[in-house]
This record gives sequence, structure tokens and C-alpha cells, in this order.
Amino acid sequence: MNPLLTAIKNQITRLGSTLLFGGVFLTTWVFRKITRRQAGISFNAALILLLVAILLVPFAMNYTAHLLAGN
Repeated sequence: MNPLLTAIKNQITRLGSTLLFGGVFLTTWVFRKITRRQAGISFNAALILLLVAILLVPFAMNYTAHLLAGN
């Protein structure tokens, strides 16, 4: 593979991993706020946020694994 493409792929993988971990920490922080009743968020909005987290995290992990495998 071209060294330039490899360098770009590595940067994209790092950025994707950083965004994934940031999203996980952000989601955890929001759920802690909700459970401590510090966030003014409704129960239905919390359920939607939970659904998004459940669907997004495995997709991001699968996509990152796909990038690392090089397929």
C-alpha cells in the first residue's frame, strides 16, 4: 500500500478511536447525571439516548476493526 495512504489511514483510525472513546465517556457522564437527577431530562429522552448508545457503540467498534484489518 502507498505510504501516504497508510499514513492517512492511521490518522483516520486514531481520530475514529478518539471520537469513539469520547462518545463513550460523554454517554457515561450523561447517564450519571440522569441517575443522580441532576439533568433536566425526561425519561423518554433518556431511553432514546440509551438506544442511540446501544446502536452506535457496536457499529463504531465494527467499523474501526474493519479499518484496522484493511479490508
